[in-house]
Amino acid sequence: MYTRLQPVLYVENLAAEVDFYRRLGFDTVFESDTFVGLAYGESILFGLEHHPGHGPLTDQPLLWQIGTDDIEAVHRRCREKGVEILAAPQLEEWGDRTMQVRSPNGYHVTFEGEREP
Repeated sequence: MYTRLQPVLYVENLAAEVDFYRRLGFDTVFESDTFVGLAYGESILFGLEHHPGHGPLTDQPLLWQIGTDDIEAVHRRCREKGVEILAAPQLEEWGDRTMQVRSPNGYHVTFEGEREP
């Protein structure tokens, strides 16, 4: 019945946020003046919607997390593309490795990946 979660994030600066996700390797699947749909493969699809006056969301109750099968590759890409890294890859108590970056609009994006090699 349900096939995919397709969240929409409100952003103040749409162009900067789109550029951020493109630097991470996401593709644009739809674009208008106020909305951009982004995807990575067939399993990740979400939207960015321009909302003037909507400041950084770092203190809002949203945990934005993206799964990965190669957290070291994500870490390298972020360094190469100038993405602000909040936390380098680290082993979590449940056994997976995570890292966290900040988007231009203030979202903290956590990547969670494979267990320790």
